[in-house]
Amino acid sequence: MANEGEAHATHPVCDVESAQIEERYRGLRKQIPLLYVLAASSIVGLSLSTSGVLESMLGLPGLLTALIIWRFFFWIRVQHHPIRPDQMKSQIRTSRLLAVVIAGGYSLWAHYLIWQFPDSSTAIIFFASLSAIGCAFALSSDPPAASAPLFLLGLPLAADLILFGSGPRLGMGVSLLLVLLLTYRMVRLQNQNVGDLVSSRLSLEVERNRARDAERSAQKQASTDPLTGIANRRALTRALGDHTSKEAGDIAIASIDLDGFKPINDVFGHDTGDIALACIATRLVEKFGSESLVARMGGDEFAILWMGPGARTNALSALPELTAAISEPLEAGGRTLRIGGCVGVAMGDGSGQEPSALLSQADAALYEAKAKGSGKSAVFSDELSRSHERRLVIETAVRDSTLLSEMEVVYQPIRAAETGDLVACEALARWTSPLLGEVSPSEFIPIAEQMNMISAITERTLELAVCCACDWPAQITLSFNVSAVYLCWEDASQTILSIMARSGLPAARMQLEVTETAVLTEFDVPRQNLAALRSAGARIALDDFGAGNASISYLREMNFDAVKFDGSLIVDIATDARRQRLLGGLVKLCKSLGAASTAEHVASVKDLTMVRSLGCDNVQGYLVGRPCVMNGSVLRKLLTERRAA
Repeated sequence: MANEGEAHATHPVCDVESAQIEERYRGLRKQIPLLYVLAASSIVGLSLSTSGVLESMLGLPGLLTALIIWRFFFWIRVQHHPIRPDQMKSQIRTSRLLAVVIAGGYSLWAHYLIWQFPDSSTAIIFFASLSAIGCAFALSSDPPAASAPLFLLGLPLAADLILFGSGPRLGMGVSLLLVLLLTYRMVRLQNQNVGDLVSSRLSLEVERNRARDAERSAQKQASTDPLTGIANRRALTRALGDHTSKEAGDIAIASIDLDGFKPINDVFGHDTGDIALACIATRLVEKFGSESLVARMGGDEFAILWMGPGARTNALSALPELTAAISEPLEAGGRTLRIGGCVGVAMGDGSGQEPSALLSQADAALYEAKAKGSGKSAVFSDELSRSHERRLVIETAVRDSTLLSEMEVVYQPIRAAETGDLVACEALARWTSPLLGEVSPSEFIPIAEQMNMISAITERTLELAVCCACDWPAQITLSFNVSAVYLCWEDASQTILSIMARSGLPAARMQLEVTETAVLTEFDVPRQNLAALRSAGARIALDDFGAGNASISYLREMNFDAVKFDGSLIVDIATDARRQRLLGGLVKLCKSLGAASTAEHVASVKDLTMVRSLGCDNVQGYLVGRPCVMNGSVLRKLLTERRAA
């Protein structure tokens, strides 16, 4: 038996037949040395019991002994060599052939000795029979090989005793025959059990492989964005955590937010939007994937993670190329689309930093970049850190509703330009934080919008305002600002009407102010909400008109009841003839559409005189009243004053 070595480690089992061959081979590898020792011992013992070793070892027994010794040492020399499955099969065939040769030769020699030395026939039969059974057990891993000593050596001896013997010799023959048959049966049963064991082991291995494959597939799916095929937030966070936990050197992360993607989804459909996202992902991977991990964080947000030596340098040097790559035109849905993007970068030395902290810093830098405009980038700094810490305090207050309990509502009067009569009061949210002091709505409202938690602030402010307005005279309208984000929710109008109904304030006494942003962001949903509110009796006012990019056509399409001109149109109105002509034209446009006009930020008597001469219906600003907490005495004072007169 040559070249018998461990193959399982290098050649895994692929089917039942291969597994059984391997099992047979491994069994033979352990048992064949015993076979050789047993066969050699039997030949020597039989020689001693007859004519002596030297005389008997000449001829056939000498050849058999030489073959046994040669194969024994050959096997000892090569048994630990690796071997392929096809070589195993070849060696098993060789084992069977040698078993036939040795058993056949031994049988011929034994019968010769019985004929030559009849007085020693009992000892000869004993040695030969013992050798046949012992060799069969030594070869039991391979039934065909085990059958050779039983049928070529043992069976002829049993037949000779039965056919030509009598009395005790006949009994010996029958007993030997039964032992041979039982031995053969045991060998077959053992082989069958081994086959069943191999099949069970293989089935178990198959199931284990399936389980491992399923686990790997699940892990891949859990770490891969299904739309773009790149890493997802979970994969990036895990890679970031692994790197920082090992303190494996510098690290940098770029947080990317696409500009102008939502209109693509709204106008051309989600299929086109998905194609655009996949195209951006492919572009980022092609340009930066070789040195970094590119991931889609969700929606239209992506991130790029650099790790190890040079991470900071690579991130900073990639910024211009990164913003340029995002802004390149792309083909989606048969159209050429242009998408910009802002990038925020945070960097660290990887020494135990929390992944969430680094991601939060990158987001803070991204907010700074977005504040600069489309296509801009920003890097997290100490100054940004202070701003970021302030933002975290605001986010915490918004998230745990602390802001709601600390918030109050103040009211700024709106007066008729001609008479100075109080016609409305605008409700304004104010928040004084125990940690930050007074926080402007222009700071905490956008943060709440970005967190998707503006609804709680809007609804709480409205509840306080309508309860207060119920105590006002019937001719005084409550003017209330509605967030553009909130107005884009489908149930916004129903929620507002429900709050008004619970307080008992008639819808006719409510004026809802919306900005141009609400109109431009998503046209259909705001239009439906505004139509529902208007049909219930509420007045709709377009706030801060002139501060953004809204088309004049929206004044006609949205059917506004009032238009409030942004303060930028009022600055220097008393001395700037161009501004006077512009504001005068807008006032006439509003009158032609049946919409009342209000001039905001009126701060001087000259401003008031001019906007009144231009035909503005109402005025609002510090000249006619600052925001104040409303109570009975304040209300009476506001009603008796005529600051605009």
